[in-house]
Amino acid sequence: MHELLLFAQAHPSQHAQLLQILSGIASMAPQPLIERHLIFKPNRDPASVQQQQQQQQQQQQSGKLGGGQAKGGDLFYVRIVGDVTEFVGEEEEAARNGIELRDGEKRDPERKVEADGGETVMEDILDVKESEKTSTIPADAPTLDSNPQVANGNGINPSSTTTTTETVPKKPRWSLEFRDLPEVPGRRPVTSRFMSSITILEGDPVKFVEGLGYTFISEYILNGHRLIHGNIILYLHRPLLLPPVSPSSQLKAPPTPHPLNDIPAPPISALQPLDPSGSYILQASIVVQDGAKIEAMTLAINELTSFKEMIKGVVDLEPGDRLGLDTRVKIDYPR
Repeated sequence: MHELLLFAQAHPSQHAQLLQILSGIASMAPQPLIERHLIFKPNRDPASVQQQQQQQQQQQQSGKLGGGQAKGGDLFYVRIVGDVTEFVGEEEEAARNGIELRDGEKRDPERKVEADGGETVMEDILDVKESEKTSTIPADAPTLDSNPQVANGNGINPSSTTTTTETVPKKPRWSLEFRDLPEVPGRRPVTSRFMSSITILEGDPVKFVEGLGYTFISEYILNGHRLIHGNIILYLHRPLLLPPVSPSSQLKAPPTPHPLNDIPAPPISALQPLDPSGSYILQASIVVQDGAKIEAMTLAINELTSFKEMIKGVVDLEPGDRLGLDTRVKIDYPR
């Protein structure tokens, strides 16, 4: 997949007005967005990477390797992203929506899985199948007294048809994401880069990525709003820094992520913006399934540039800085 992007910076004093303008253009209410981003670095030895790059350069010089394959030794950071909007800032979200919470009241962090179906994630379906969360007992089923073989003290009430529905705890939906180095500027009026996203259906996402040969290095919270205008996904957000898990031992031990199920780690209101000025980032993006199709890429680029002209005068959308979006790992080669 290819991702086409335009960016703009908005001062905190412009945030409310810009959000209203975007809401009017998209004809929808802004959707709150709180994402947790965990960054991972590959574990490969720099010496082996240097040796592989030298071999590929030699093959290219001898004509055995095409020029587009010469950078196969580059290493890239990856990230896992979890949507934790429903798990963070109950009081803050309630205040935005005009809801008054009583003392000690929290939103229910669980959902019900009904017997007749409904939208669930894969791990919820597996949990229901394994534990048989929902059971229906016909009215004419034999009672415990009439069938001693089933009188095992389960406390079943056979007097009538009974449907038992238990709640299944909600979990953040995590995905493993990769972003390539953007193309050289000048070819297109937008930023273009290859991307990939894989949904992690169950299990511990950190252990999953570590099993692929990566090590956790940092994390942050992306807080803002999301809107949809045609094929354009609009994000108005800013990154917030999470404090280290153990500041005293930060230099003695490798960093570790906050517990994934301990949300919020600190409240959103206690986090500091990455940009000291508190500015927001407006990101307009379109994802093209097949970047090799020139017609699809042209339509997506035209839609982005048209939106850029529409919002001109409010904010100036521009392609992002290529080096600022570089996801390659800087390697200190041995001398």
